[in-house]
Amino acid sequence: GHLKDYSINIEWEGMDLFRMVLKKAILRCVDFRDFLIENKILFAFDEDILKEGSYENISKMLTDESIKEIIKITFGEKMTPSGRGKAAYVINWILNRISDANKDRYPRDIVDLLNESLIKEKESGNEVENKIISHRSLLDALTDVSSRRLHEFENDEYPSYKNIFEGFRGKKTPFEKEL
Repeated sequence: GHLKDYSINIEWEGMDLFRMVLKKAILRCVDFRDFLIENKILFAFDEDILKEGSYENISKMLTDESIKEIIKITFGEKMTPSGRGKAAYVINWILNRISDANKDRYPRDIVDLLNESLIKEKESGNEVENKIISHRSLLDALTDVSSRRLHEFENDEYPSYKNIFEGFRGKKTPFEKEL
C-alpha cells in the first residue's frame, strides 16, 4: 500500500445532523416522541424499534420534510435575531451558526447548541407560544456554546496561538485596516 496517496473527506449534510440529534431525542424523551406522534409528524412506533434502539428504522421515519416540521414546532419557522431586519429560517440559522469558516459542520456543535438551548429554556421558566424553545434561549445558548468552543479551540487544539487569539479579543468584524 500507498495509503499516503489516498484521502477521504467526511462531510455532514445539514439534514443528517438534525436527523442524528432527533433520533437521540426521540429515543430518550418519551414526552417529545409522544408529542410528535400526537401532532401527526411521526406515526406510532413499533415498541420493538424503541426497545432495540434502532437508529436505522427511526432514520427512515425522519424524512427531510418531517425534520423541517419538527424544527418548526420546536423553534418556530423563522427568527429575527436582532428583533429587526430580515427573518431567517431557523433551520438555516442553526446550520449557519454551527458551520466553521470552511462551511464544515460537526455533530458535537449541533448537539451542544440544541442541548444548551433546552437548558436555557427550562431555566427561563417562560411559556413560549407556538414553539417549544424560544429564540432567546437559542441565542443565549449560541453565546455560551461559542464561548466554550473558542476556549477549547484556544487551549486544547491550538495553545501555541494564544497570543494571536488575544490580539483579536474585543475587536469587531469586519476589521478596519490599521495603518
